[in-house]
Amino acid sequence: MRISFFHNKISPALLKTAVFFILNIALFQSAKAQDCAEPDCIANPVDSGTFGELITKLAAIITQVALPLVVLFLILAGAMFVFGRGNPQQLARAKMIFWWTVIGAAIIVGAWAIAYAIDNFGKALTA
Repeated sequence: MRISFFHNKISPALLKTAVFFILNIALFQSAKAQDCAEPDCIANPVDSGTFGELITKLAAIITQVALPLVVLFLILAGAMFVFGRGNPQQLARAKMIFWWTVIGAAIIVGAWAIAYAIDNFGKALTA
């Protein structure tokens, strides 16, 4: 009996919409209303003073969303190792999922670290 973990595929439009709403909620939840006495005043909904802070916050949000997915895919790879029962094709697929998950996690954490380092480097230059 073959177990398929990827039976239903998510459409790209649905995935893009979900990511859009998650990022909007995460970015704008801490928005503070500015006192605008003038009619031409536009309140800044993003609580970032510089572009570096914005990129650092985006990287942190993406990391917070992606790391639970990494854990789920590691569990999936482990389950595929267990349920593979010596089948070379299933074990090869489980190994591939495991390694791509580890590589993806390294890229996600590395991107966050680079964004954080660039933001702190920019702050050090202006100080």
